[in-house]
Amino acid sequence: MRLKFDAELIGFNGIRVEVHCEILPPCVGGQAAEIRLEIARQCIVKLPPSNPCTLLGRNGSYSIDLKGVYWRNFPMYAQNKFELKEIKLLHVEELRLHRDSSGDKKEICFHLAPVNCLKSQFHSFDLRAGLEPSELFRLELPNLGSLKFISYWISSYDADSKIPNATSLAGFDAVLDLKNQSQIDIDSAVKNFKGSIEVLSVLFRQAVTLHGWRQTGEETVDTWINSLEPNETPCAHEERGQYVCEPQRFNEYAQLLVDAYGSADKKTRSLVRHILVAANPHNISRTNDRFMFMFSVLERLIEFAFNLDKARKDLATADLTIIGYLEELRASVVSRGGDDAETIDKRLAGFIGLIKRHGFRDKLESLIRVYPLAAHCFSDLWPIQGSEKRRGLKEIRNSLAHGRSSSSSINMVAVAEWHLSILLERMVFIILGIDIPKGIAPNSFLLEMGGKGWYDREWWEPLQMELDEPI
Repeated sequence: MRLKFDAELIGFNGIRVEVHCEILPPCVGGQAAEIRLEIARQCIVKLPPSNPCTLLGRNGSYSIDLKGVYWRNFPMYAQNKFELKEIKLLHVEELRLHRDSSGDKKEICFHLAPVNCLKSQFHSFDLRAGLEPSELFRLELPNLGSLKFISYWISSYDADSKIPNATSLAGFDAVLDLKNQSQIDIDSAVKNFKGSIEVLSVLFRQAVTLHGWRQTGEETVDTWINSLEPNETPCAHEERGQYVCEPQRFNEYAQLLVDAYGSADKKTRSLVRHILVAANPHNISRTNDRFMFMFSVLERLIEFAFNLDKARKDLATADLTIIGYLEELRASVVSRGGDDAETIDKRLAGFIGLIKRHGFRDKLESLIRVYPLAAHCFSDLWPIQGSEKRRGLKEIRNSLAHGRSSSSSINMVAVAEWHLSILLERMVFIILGIDIPKGIAPNSFLLEMGGKGWYDREWWEPLQMELDEPI
């Protein structure tokens, strides 16, 4: 459905210009839209509309509006009288298509970006299956109600090709039925949906993103966000294995995650969100960068547990008492004087500093006290803190961050990054109080299969003693 129409481009500075617009909206979630703007010579103005702009137009039964339109180059002149000059676009925040509804259907279809897990685990797309969507699973989302996740396919035809051909595209939607709801705030519904499904990325091993939605009622409104760029995220199935939990228990774990995440407090949700983004980033990055990002989130997790540790708070009271005694001793040493008074005072100040400062090992012990299950879940993985001869994840992080003349081998970092990602996946379930699924449980057959050898101690323990490579 390619729309061609005349429209009005309105700048942030209030300047309005007439333009010709051609739009091919995305067919399914994840696909980029094609948007082309042209301006005639007689419509070119001395002062162009400033970013961000709004575009309003109409094509037959469709009313179209674009918000947050940023242009890269705006034509300032044209040589020929009837020449059309292209306005090169940089970004479009929101594309909306309005039209009258046919039928009594009242629902919101949230368009998800492509999810590899849904393609392989739930549904094989068969052109002979017809155009009817297939239901994958259902979830009860907080503040929204029951949602039906569906898959479907469409055929995209290339009209300019000399040989007729078509491409089949897979789409995934989450459908919210609004028949029993008199009124709904679409902005709140979108916010609640995005906030609820982000936790599912730990099961998908891929960031779950919303690309748009269709609201059907008195009129049908299609909305696409950031539509100029394809909405696609990298999948970690090849690196970590196909399953986090058994396929037959996917729906169960999905509901447990959504419920636990929805009822968690603000600080816990923020922590889990950081873990999710680190374990399943929205963009492709290098192994070293992924490792550093994930370790920074691990440090945040350890600090979070340290602040919750009641035993540590009790020890802090004792620390304050000891510091008070040492400060009194310092004062008496200084008042007494003598040749060694200055040296003793400096050493006492150093002892006080050590008591005030809490090392990484202290904080790591707090993590185990706050989340006792973590001790068992870390036992089969690359240790967080190593020793003089065996490197832990912390030592690899230090080598990557502060290395000057040498660096850790690519093989070591790749295997350590795999172990760190499994550690963070487990912590999502531990923090939310959910049993760890078999796909990532310690000594699980599914984990051994997914690890491709990297899970075996015979493989990764020798790497702990591997020397740095010179740069």
